[in-house]
Amino acid sequence: MLTLSYNLSHELVSFESSSHLYVLVRINAPAVEMKKRRLLNLGLVLDRSGSMEGSKLDHVCHASRFLVSQLSSEDILSIVTFHTNVEVLSPAEPVKNKEELKRLISGIESAGSTNLSGGWLAGSQEVLKNISKERLSRIVILTDGCANEGIIEHAGLMKLAQQLDGNGISTTAIGFGADINEDLMRGIADAGKGNYYFIDSPEKAPSTFAAELSELLSLFAQNLTLTISPSKQVTFVGVHHDFKTVQHGSEITINLGDIFAGDERSVLLEFVTPRSDSREDIGVSVLNLSYQQVYEEVIFRELSAFVKVGYGNNEEVAGQKINPIVHRELILCQSIQARQQAVKDADSGNLKNAQEVLKKSIDSILASDYKDDDLFKNEVKTLEGLTRQFDDASSYQSLGRKEALYQSVLISKKKSYASVSMSSSLQWAIIEKLKTSRSVTAITGFLLASECSIPGIRGATVRKNDEELHIFSEKTFKEAPDLFWEATTELRNSLITMEVPECYRVFSEMEEFWSDFMLVTENVDGMHSFAGSTKIIELYGNIFRNLCSVEKKVIDRATDHMAENTCSCGARLRPDVLWLGEEFDQSRSDQVTEQLMKSEVILVIGSNFHRQMELLIEAQKARKLIVELNGPSPLLSKIALCSIKKPVTSALPELWKDILR
Repeated sequence: MLTLSYNLSHELVSFESSSHLYVLVRINAPAVEMKKRRLLNLGLVLDRSGSMEGSKLDHVCHASRFLVSQLSSEDILSIVTFHTNVEVLSPAEPVKNKEELKRLISGIESAGSTNLSGGWLAGSQEVLKNISKERLSRIVILTDGCANEGIIEHAGLMKLAQQLDGNGISTTAIGFGADINEDLMRGIADAGKGNYYFIDSPEKAPSTFAAELSELLSLFAQNLTLTISPSKQVTFVGVHHDFKTVQHGSEITINLGDIFAGDERSVLLEFVTPRSDSREDIGVSVLNLSYQQVYEEVIFRELSAFVKVGYGNNEEVAGQKINPIVHRELILCQSIQARQQAVKDADSGNLKNAQEVLKKSIDSILASDYKDDDLFKNEVKTLEGLTRQFDDASSYQSLGRKEALYQSVLISKKKSYASVSMSSSLQWAIIEKLKTSRSVTAITGFLLASECSIPGIRGATVRKNDEELHIFSEKTFKEAPDLFWEATTELRNSLITMEVPECYRVFSEMEEFWSDFMLVTENVDGMHSFAGSTKIIELYGNIFRNLCSVEKKVIDRATDHMAENTCSCGARLRPDVLWLGEEFDQSRSDQVTEQLMKSEVILVIGSNFHRQMELLIEAQKARKLIVELNGPSPLLSKIALCSIKKPVTSALPELWKDILR
């Protein structure tokens, strides 16, 4: 179950005068393994109006195909497209035929205007067909403009979101580009108890879809509602995070949405405590958290906590330092408020005031004890970039306003900075680059195979009498053909019966995620193909293919014993594995060169890439981003911008998880 806790800004408040007290409420979901997740009933509602033409629609279709690839055959998916008219591209049904769904998505073309409500209503009708407590029902809307057909009034669209939520369907709103109405999209998400995303460039569509899906697949609890009941002695000042609050009498209710496994929600509250004639502890507030747990079983739960604080005299209170956990959160919340104030100033036409508000927030961070923390360095850079977007009315309206409001949402919904173990700003920058890149190449080598207990192939040996022979050498192939094929068949059989390591499946997901992805491997064991990868350059060949021993042309057939088999030219067949000492296939090297030079990011994973090191040096000179995961070469570590020295079996899934968030 969830845990509910809090941190006080100070352990004592003054009994001689009124005092401000900050309370950081923290709600944690356990980091459980989602062995049995809740099945999805998902409705994808896509804008295909004329303004989506080109790279926007291409990236959305790519992101949608990726989403399809991640669903299970028991999940239910419907796809609706809208422009002037509405089309149910695929009605709600289990995801049995992924290739057909991908084909339908690839055929989407742009036309017409934006009938948002029509598409949304059609999508909701499909999702309503399969409402049940066993399934999480959600509609994901993506649009790049304002509603100009059907229901166009904000109030009407908000009401629709609330009605769907009442029927058990949440709504996520994804706004795409400079023409969206950010207030409308944020309002739909808030009213529909889903998420709001703003995509400022087409390349971010896949990572946005991945973030939404990642949350759905690891959902722990829904409909988190925090109720604050202040005691009569204190004054409630407000909530500092960007959450919608509702007040009924003296009680304040905050809807915190959903929470996934291992996640944390934090809410910073401010109170004023009165002077007192007593030095007894003062009760500040009762906190009540209600939610619907969906992990393992669907069950309604409630948690409560009583917040109290001690009294001291002015001298004792003055000697206290603010709790650094609360102080960090307060500074961050103040930067949220600076963004919101800047938007108000700019909306009223005072861009200069708006920039001054943002600059004061930057100065406040730089004057704090945390200015050297990676978290706050990154926040300063973000605020500096945002300030530049307030230079003139055009840049403000196109991006500045949207970025300011969206950043407020992101900061509020992040894990509490009290509990985040931050990577360096460099690693975060790399993750952001990976999220938005289009062309990525991954290179794998022997260390990856070794960590996964996959037998080495090219270095494997066999004994003939008292002599130890390398199996994959011309000498063994010619002088001991029966022994050669017996050893080859044994290796093939051992590989076929192996369970595919989970980390290998990451590469097939990468293939779906990045529109231009290529896997280059030095390994010849065929395990990447078994894991579902199809875009592969196998530098040293593949033990499951055969090769004409004279013409070197590939024959895609491999039987158990091939000593007697020949090519159509009459030459003997051999496995397509580069002999030890054999000259490298230049055509494959040329393929790799071309791929690396067009890639934005190169991931070198468990490989020293020694025979192609000069290619990586050239790639570095061409300002390609090179990231190394547990490579054995000191030279490679110098070439790479970032080296992650952890076992690939853990580092790769962790990196992939960060990218998908």
